[in-house]
Amino acid sequence: MENRCLITEKFRLTKRVKETLHVVIDYWSELKKIDWIDIVTAYIPRYPFWKTPYIRGKKYERK
Repeated sequence: MENRCLITEKFRLTKRVKETLHVVIDYWSELKKIDWIDIVTAYIPRYPFWKTPYIRGKKYERK
């Protein structure tokens, strides 16, 4: 069975600056054992697409 999940973690850029990182992964497993993972994308959530690191903002509209 193939699944996708979002992993979030805070990390420190400098002594004063912390950022949140989002990593989207696909994983495949049988019998409750993860057989492989694939990193789909990794990004730092930013306004206007994210109001906060955990709340989505506006959707991007193509013109």
